[in-house]
Amino acid sequence: MALPQPAPLTAPEVAQPRLRHAPLSPFARKVVVVAHELGVLDRIEIVPCDVWAPDTDIAGDNPLGKVPALRTAAGAIIGATLICEWLGTLAPEHPLLPQEPAARWAALRAHAVADGIMEAAVTYTMERMRRPQDKIWEGWLERQEGKICRGLAHLAALPAEERANIDLYTLTLGCTLGYLDFRLPHLDWRADHPQLASFEATISERPSLQATAPVRFI
Repeated sequence: MALPQPAPLTAPEVAQPRLRHAPLSPFARKVVVVAHELGVLDRIEIVPCDVWAPDTDIAGDNPLGKVPALRTAAGAIIGATLICEWLGTLAPEHPLLPQEPAARWAALRAHAVADGIMEAAVTYTMERMRRPQDKIWEGWLERQEGKICRGLAHLAALPAEERANIDLYTLTLGCTLGYLDFRLPHLDWRADHPQLASFEATISERPSLQATAPVRFI
């Protein structure tokens, strides 16, 4: 059974949605990439945010203090995947997932793994960059690396046709692999997974990913 689709919002509710965004966040990048692919990027206002700044106001848009967060007239929407679902209501002619039930569930299952790899990579990065050096927990870093490596192996073993579409899964995977290159280059995932390397070489050429590549903001 397919997941229920959110009802399209009325025009007043989507007049000027505001996206709280940090250019080095892969989750924020995922949202902007999806907006770009759906052709609705010009319908949202992107507001940069440093969630680590002492005077950050991100809690006004997300009580969890994270980006991305989308503020609409109907209220705040938090979490990259949920925001992408909302963006999809602005362009229903471009579905974010396959419509055939079996293909849809295959994409959703793979997306959950790609999203989980992204989460583990961010967790690794925060431990490495934000914790005092003498308090970094190497065992915690190894645990995150294990999640990443197992997740990549799982996705690499899936049929190649599941990576053929431009959808929520493949766009998320493209952002995830880009973040691994940016923050965890020591993993050298291409050597272990040439299937994913070939996929990344193709999807990274899309304008949406080119325009949001994290190295462009350094």
